[in-house]
Amino acid sequence: LEAMDEVLDHVGPVHEGHERVLAMLRAVVGPREVNEAELDSEEEEEAARQAAPEAPEVAAPATPERLDAPADQEISASCPICMEPFSNAPELQRVARVLSCGHLVCTRCVRAFRRSKGINARRLNDSDRRPCVTCRRRVHWAKLPACKTVAYLYGQLELANASKTEILKAQPESRKRARRNSDSETSPTQMAAKMKKLADKANAVFADGSAESNSGADRDLIKIDDSTEEIMKSDEKSERVKALKEQFNDYYSKMNQILDELSESSMNIPNVPPEA
Repeated sequence: LEAMDEVLDHVGPVHEGHERVLAMLRAVVGPREVNEAELDSEEEEEAARQAAPEAPEVAAPATPERLDAPADQEISASCPICMEPFSNAPELQRVARVLSCGHLVCTRCVRAFRRSKGINARRLNDSDRRPCVTCRRRVHWAKLPACKTVAYLYGQLELANASKTEILKAQPESRKRARRNSDSETSPTQMAAKMKKLADKANAVFADGSAESNSGADRDLIKIDDSTEEIMKSDEKSERVKALKEQFNDYYSKMNQILDELSESSMNIPNVPPEA
């Protein structure tokens, strides 16, 4: 440092743009002497750094960067012909090939099928269309594209199925409650309760002597016709129950409408229902 100061005294102050001169001076002077206190502090920092526990490295999941990149994970899907799992290794000849119907067949089975049927692999002819081994749909067996992302696609499908299963398991009580409510609405007990409520309402209307009807709704009470007998003769139980429910709902709505008209009117109504 003393030598640098002497050189600077001879050269003069370093102005802007003279960085090169300062670099040359530093190169001439050489490295400065290191203080023992600084060495001790550096040793302490190094010891503290070695004593500190190192954070474990978390390995990133092995997923392909692109959809068309070969996946290294094990493929659970298998060829429907040879029942061997698909593989992206070219020496095994089990790369998945996609038929026009969407099903997959390994390369080895595709080549064997072409040789047995005499199909030209480089040309698409309608006469060379053969049925798929899975869906029996007639498809081309030439110029089939390779699918090297079967593992990725099946992994996504398994994740979707797992998430759907978790959703179904998460709310079992709510689904059971909804099923019970749906069954109770169509049960005979519920229909009987509705009919009792309707009968109580009708008795209350006819018991009120001050009720009156301007439209003659008291003479238009619902009459059960021969349609009920025809419904009961039906052989299909489901159709019979459905028809009875529809008829009951129709009667129920009409009776409610008539009772509402009677309760709003001022005509005197006898205490007993009129004759049908």
